[in-house]
Amino acid sequence: MDSSEKVTGMSTSDMHILLTGGGGYVGMSLLPLLLNSGYGVTLLDPLYRGGLEPLLPFFRNSNFSLIKDDMCDEGVIENALTNVDAVIHMAAVVGYPACQREPDRTEKLNVAATEKLCRLAGNRPLIFTSTGSCYGVIKGGLCTENTPLNPVSLYGTSKVQGENLVLSIANGTVLRFATAYGLSPVMRIDLLLNHLTMMAVQSRKLSIYEPSARRTFIHVEDMARSILFTLNNYNRMAGEAWNVGTEEQNLTKREICLHLAKLIPDLELDFEAEGSDPDARDYAVSYEKIRSIGFETEVPLKEGMEELIRAYHFF
Repeated sequence: MDSSEKVTGMSTSDMHILLTGGGGYVGMSLLPLLLNSGYGVTLLDPLYRGGLEPLLPFFRNSNFSLIKDDMCDEGVIENALTNVDAVIHMAAVVGYPACQREPDRTEKLNVAATEKLCRLAGNRPLIFTSTGSCYGVIKGGLCTENTPLNPVSLYGTSKVQGENLVLSIANGTVLRFATAYGLSPVMRIDLLLNHLTMMAVQSRKLSIYEPSARRTFIHVEDMARSILFTLNNYNRMAGEAWNVGTEEQNLTKREICLHLAKLIPDLELDFEAEGSDPDARDYAVSYEKIRSIGFETEVPLKEGMEELIRAYHFF
């Protein structure tokens, strides 16, 4: 199937997408891609993170609409699905710290609301954004989509439950992302590479625990591109999980810091700090499967770091 062929045989101008949780970090990079590609978009989001201001320019587009509400309510989901052809489900409590702070909401949004959405979506294509944290404790080798999932945190466990729900329906597809980084209209400073870069710019010193731990990264714009790619190639991808990222950004925390040191020459590095990752992430990931059908990331690590450095001078 050509990348321009759509899931229903309809043109993009005829297709309307429900984007849940699209007012956050990744969604605000995805939304303009969808609209510029001709899709109609209904955004379902309570706007807890970004507020209304980043969305104001999109109201100029008659193909955009907003439902400012919480999808934990089944009636809200039913209403949002009206005249919708496909669903991109991003709404979630994201990350270990946030899930630990709000375990009840994590269960309601990441699992219960996902179950409601899967049940109500019917035959509509449904793309679910997941995470490499589903792999949990992995020792050695590359994680592929067939690697057993072994989450150790509430975040990872809730995402595995969400994946299972989505893959249990006929038209569900899972994108299992590397750790995001890069600039977005709604920023997340807590993400590892974003946080390290900000600390490097502001304090000129980084103290790192577990420097040999391996992590894998993807720029937020490439995440958005991969979701659009999945929508445009849905018949090839339905019913499966797909790792999304690039092997070139399978890196240890030490390697990340050394890359930053090349861009910030006076940066002081300390690799003796105490601490541990609650998600126990220490693995590399294979992205061969999605690359084999034509998707590759475009933003190199150096370019993503440079944009963060430029912006963080004004934070």
